[in-house]
Amino acid sequence: MEMSMALEESLKGVSYTVHFERPRDAGGSAAGKKVSLTFDALSLVGDVQQVVELELFGAAGKEPAFLLLDGASLPPHLPLHLAGASCPGWPSSVRRADRPRPA
Repeated sequence: MEMSMALEESLKGVSYTVHFERPRDAGGSAAGKKVSLTFDALSLVGDVQQVVELELFGAAGKEPAFLLLDGASLPPHLPLHLAGASCPGWPSSVRRADRPRPA
């Protein structure tokens, strides 16, 4: 518990710029579109996905989309800092498909 609190404290004020791409073969209104967005390190993937969808599609839930990293879906409850977002140039794919395999 103390370690978790210490980690959270150390990540306060830390943010990551994350690059998202909707591949052309995904189709839809944002096919081939890329966006770079900055998020707090403690942001949850589910919250990030809503913002990404807003940027790509104009609204969350407008098209089926899943955030992927190296072909695996990112769980919505996972904080960005645990998803590997601190790695420079961390790319994420915004796929359109049935739910991909979990990370």
